[in-house]
Amino acid sequence: KHTILNHPGYRYIQQAYECARQLNERINKQICEQENNLRLDWLQQHVILNTDENSTDRYVFDELIKI
Repeated sequence: KHTILNHPGYRYIQQAYECARQLNERINKQICEQENNLRLDWLQQHVILNTDENSTDRYVFDELIKI
């Protein structure tokens, strides 16, 4: 941001910035996926979709929610 364009190290700074940005993006995506998995686990343990014991309808979370 503050390095002048003709600075000899400018290209390397830009490359380092892009590498850090991509790494941050991957980490954020993995965190989001982990949070979603934790929510799904909680739902599977705490939510009962079928309250009628005699009903033949069954709900399978894996078929409803794609990870």
